Parts: sequence; C-alpha cells; structure tokens
Amino acid sequence: MSLKGKSISILSAAALLGALVPHVSADASLSDISNSHAKDAINELVSKGIIHGTGDGKFNPASVIQRQDFAIIMARALELDLSHPPVTPTFKDVPKENYAYAAVEAAFKAGLFKGMGNGIFGAGQNLTREQMAVIFVNALGINPAGKGSNLTFSDAASISAWARDAVAAAVELGLIHGYPDGTFNPGNQATRQDAALVTVQFLNDKAKADEGSTQPPVVPPATPTSPTTPTPTPKPTPTPIPSTPSSGGGAPSNGGGETPHQNPDQAAAEPVKAEIAALPAKANIKLSDKPAVVQARAHYDALTNAQKALVGDIAKLTEAEQTIAELETQAALDEQAAAPVRAEIAALPAKVDIKLTDELAVTAARAHYEGLTDSQKKRVGDIGKLTDAEDMIRDLKIVAAAKGNLQVVYNGVAEKIELPSSQDGATITWILKNTDQSTIVDITTGSVQREGLNENTDVVLVATIAAGAASDTKEINIRVEAIKDEPEVITSKTIADFDFSTIYATQARGESFQVQTTDFQSAPKHFTISDGTITIPVDLTWNIPLGEFTAGQVVGSAVDSFIQDYCNAHGIDLGKRTLGAVGFGDTFSIFAFSTGSGSSVTLGGPDWDYFFPQSQYNGTDIDHSKNRTFNVSDGEHTAVVTLVSRYATMDALVGAINRQLQGASVSAAAETVNANQFRLVANSADILLTVSGVDKNQFFEE
Repeated sequence: MSLKGKSISILSAAALLGALVPHVSADASLSDISNSHAKDAINELVSKGIIHGTGDGKFNPASVIQRQDFAIIMARALELDLSHPPVTPTFKDVPKENYAYAAVEAAFKAGLFKGMGNGIFGAGQNLTREQMAVIFVNALGINPAGKGSNLTFSDAASISAWARDAVAAAVELGLIHGYPDGTFNPGNQATRQDAALVTVQFLNDKAKADEGSTQPPVVPPATPTSPTTPTPTPKPTPTPIPSTPSSGGGAPSNGGGETPHQNPDQAAAEPVKAEIAALPAKANIKLSDKPAVVQARAHYDALTNAQKALVGDIAKLTEAEQTIAELETQAALDEQAAAPVRAEIAALPAKVDIKLTDELAVTAARAHYEGLTDSQKKRVGDIGKLTDAEDMIRDLKIVAAAKGNLQVVYNGVAEKIELPSSQDGATITWILKNTDQSTIVDITTGSVQREGLNENTDVVLVATIAAGAASDTKEINIRVEAIKDEPEVITSKTIADFDFSTIYATQARGESFQVQTTDFQSAPKHFTISDGTITIPVDLTWNIPLGEFTAGQVVGSAVDSFIQDYCNAHGIDLGKRTLGAVGFGDTFSIFAFSTGSGSSVTLGGPDWDYFFPQSQYNGTDIDHSKNRTFNVSDGEHTAVVTLVSRYATMDALVGAINRQLQGASVSAAAETVNANQFRLVANSADILLTVSGVDKNQFFEE
C-alpha cells in the first residue's frame, strides 16, 4: 500500500482539528495582511486562537517564524495538553520561565519535535523547509523509513540525513513541493504567513480525508522563493473530487440522484465543466480566486480521459492558472521589496525620541521607500512614523543650526544689545538667568544701564530656541563693564586662507563597469570578494529577470544575496557583516562597511575584470592637517580656539572664535578689522589678554 493510502486512518485523529479548536473573534483586525496571499488562513487561525498578532495590531506576515513559535501553533492546533508540563525542562535552551515552555514540552511529548541534539531544542532559530516537513510527517504518525531514496531534487544531497526520509514522505503526500528549477532548498526559512497557510490547508484537507475521500487530498504548499530571485508559485497537486459508488458499478454521483439511464461519464464531467466556466475571465482574475482555480484543476485532473473529453476546452482554466502564477510572482517580488522597507520604518524611534544622530537612518528609509513602485509602497502601508521622523529631524536641524550660529556680540560698554527674535528659521525668546539683573539689562528692549555699576558684571542671557516640535536652550554670557579705561586689544596677522577643514575618512568602495546583460545562464560569471579576513564566492549562473528594476540594481542585489547567504551559512550576524553590494542605474558597487586605510575590498576569481576596472579598493583615513588651534587667556579662563572648518569670510571666522571664547567664559571678544584681519578685545581695561598654543605664530606676532 502507498504512503498516501495508509495516511487515511492515520489522519483521522487530526481530521477534525478545525472543529475542535473553539471559534472566537480576533481581538482586533490585523492592519498588515490585506495584501498577504495567506490573509484568509491567518484570519481563520487568529479567530480560532491558534495564532496571534505581534501586539501592535500587526501580524508581520513576511517575517520568519522561529521553532518555538511553530511549536505553539502545532500545540494549539492539535489541542495538546499544556496544563501539566514536566517539572524538569527537557531542553537547556527552553527553561520553565520561557513563554513557549509548555508548548515545546507538549510538542516533544507528542513526537512532533526531536530537538537539535545535546539537550538543545533550537529556540530562537528560524524554522526551515526541511524541519517543517519533518514536523508534519511526525504529526501524521507516519513511518517514512526508506523514502529518502525516492528523492529526485538536484540538491537532494543537501537535505540533512535526519530529514531526508521525512521530506520524501511529505513530497509524496503533497504537503510540500520543490522549486521550478528542480531544487528543494531545505534550508530556506518559512515565513509566518506560509506557516499559517500550510497549517490551515493541512487541517482542512485532513478533515476532508476523514470524511471519506478514497485517497488523502494533497496540500498545496506556500509559495517558495529562490535565494536571489522570486520564482512563480509551484503548481499544486490537485485534490480529487470525492465520489460515491453508484449501484451501476461505481460511477460518481452528480449530487442530485442520477437517473438509471444517465451516462456516468457525462454525470462526472458536467459539474467540472460548469466549475471551469464559472471562473472569471483572464483579465478579471485576482489572487483571491486561487482557491477556486486550484479546486477546479483538482476536480478536472481526477476525471478519467473519457470524462475529460466530455469537459472539452479548458483554456479558461489554464489561463486562470497562468494569471494566478504571474500575480503571485509579482506579489512575491513586491513583498520581497516592501518587507525590508516596512521593517526599516518600523525600527525608527518615536517622534519624541528622535535625535539628530538618527538622520542617516531616516534618510535611508525615505530613499528606500521612494525607490519602490506604487504597488510595493501599498504593501509597506502607513509611513506616518517616517514622516514624523523627517519632520522632527528637520526641526532639530533648524534648532541645532540656530543654536550654533546664535550669538550676542557685546563690547561691554554699548548702551544696547541686539537680541534676535529669530535665527536660521527658529524663533528665539530671551530671559535673564538672574532676574535681579533686570536693572542692568532690559531683556525686552536690549537696553544696558552701566551707571551705578561698581565693577564689571557678568550677565547670563538664556535663549530658548524653537522650531516645530523641537526646542533647546543656550546660555550666552556678556560682561557689562563699569566705566573705566579702554580695554587691551591684540590684532592678528593677515590671514589669506580660511580653509581649516577636516577631511573625513572614507570606506573602500568599487563601482562596476556598465552592466551589459543580466543573463548569465549561457555565460556564467564567477568571482570572489574579500575584506582580508573572509572570502565570499559569487557565482552568477542564471538569467536574472529585470522586472521593474535596472540592470545594475538586479545584479547588485544578486551579489549582495551571495554575501548575505555566506554570512548566514557561517554564523555571521548580518548586522555585523563587513561587506555589501548595491546597484543604481546600470552599474553596481561593492563596499566595506568600515572606513579608514584599514578598510579594503579585494576581488579575485576568473571573472572579476568582467565587472570591475581594478581588483583592489581601499578606504582613506581622516585628515586633520588643515586644522589650527591657539589659546586665548584673560588670566582666569582660557579658551582653546580650534578651527576645523572652511570659513567663507572673515566675519564667519570671527563668529567661530567668539563662540569658543564665550563657551570658555574668556572675557574678550573677536572683532573684524578688515577682510583679512581680526582683533581680540578685552572686556575691560583691567583684563590682560595673552595668546599661546600650537599655531599661535600663524595668527599673531610674537
């Protein structure tokens, strides 16, 4: 007896699982599954309490599912006893306080999971295709011994020895399929939506088997995708139409009591013919029509050749199947592009927590979002978090620029201070830090009253700088002098060049030649990428479809996939990987994430020069050679004036010096003398200024 034949009695215990799970309403609708090919399956399992969202009104359908979470799904679906877990944990990595402890122990007791060896369950590891096959075969209670020899996949040797027989059994039962290119890809990771879809199909089809089907129905698997390029959904094996033997020798019943003289083949063909005719026209097919199309194909394939002849032309069915495959391929491509952008936006801080250091992440998220098509943007969903972050970054930059540029120039003796109400787009409001000094400075008019001062007096002006939702404060110290002698003045040398800028470090990066073709099937290209520690092989051997992307984008994406696959295979956290690739227009680039002269990318292999003009790329170190510094002291405080930028004019240079003098509380101010000279002026006649420091002689006479 075949494995399929034996499964009928084995499946009887699982056949009514859908009915055994109480039907309850979901706490709230999930906002991110409207475009998922498993939407109905997700809603069904949520309503039965088998699965839940992520707690924020979302399900994250494209996210991978971990082993302990799949154990929870199977335990709930099979109504395993979760009330009496063992006192001592079976696995070292699933202690009693783990949220999945009861489910993991119950699934282990039921024989669904065996663990990873050495007392390890594999908590936190993503579920793979071969693991899923083993779990479902375990759930059926089938002995798959020896089935592994029947595998015909081109990568059958890569299927783990412990999973080979179970994978073969699952394929024979139709629970899981290979890819169109003849591979199985056992290590590919299952997503949350695919786990939901296969679980519902598994339960529903097993229920049909228990209701009396002559052979167990076959479950169409979730659509797999290749490591680098999405492929069409594998065509599912159809489910035969249940039939009831008639008294005339086993012809299928028409469901309404056939007459003794009716042709049995005609009676079987007519409902299938009507079912195909009822399908939408090719132009009107949607992904939601897939169950009807799959069912129509299953019913048709279950007919005899004579019955199929009576059905006649099935072009409408084949066109519908082709359209569904095309729609699923496009949906998979759209989701593949949208998922990382959706996650990137979700990872941004809340608006109130945004800092200027988040600007790179916000800018990258916007660039990645704008790089999507309209359909991909719809899959990303609400981007309010991104726009909020952009608004906050804009306001923070305005405030930061205003704070850096805001200054009050007061020579200590003028009768009025100019207190600006705006600066670089920000609004400025002023208060006195010490309100008792309002007799000296009138903050509303800027008037200064020096009469009556017995000595020079420091006044702290507090500016509140605001733009939109962002605000900051800055304290500016001025000294109001008593009426005394003229202060000391030190005039600079003539300064011809105002460029004191820092040249920042760069990363190693190499840009390819213009990509001439993305078809490497007939002329494969092989090269390696190394950062000096690891060497990653890149083997481009297939025809990479462009879709809506450019040649540089798809080849860059393919090369980056090899880098990511290498990291995954060697236990390297993708967040800590050292190499990457990206494409724009008709070229792509390889790069090291680090900067400086230690950053390098080395190309090797037979075909590196097909893509790149050179095999070695290096980063550069930061260059401070143009920076200058000198010290200014008033006898009590010393400012280390550091110049690290390029200044457009002498006024800009004087402004930078004054900010540093004020920041160090030095009782002096810089003033513009002419286009190439400035002077330092003490705040009062009793202050003796001195200058010193590494670059003093470049700015002042001895």
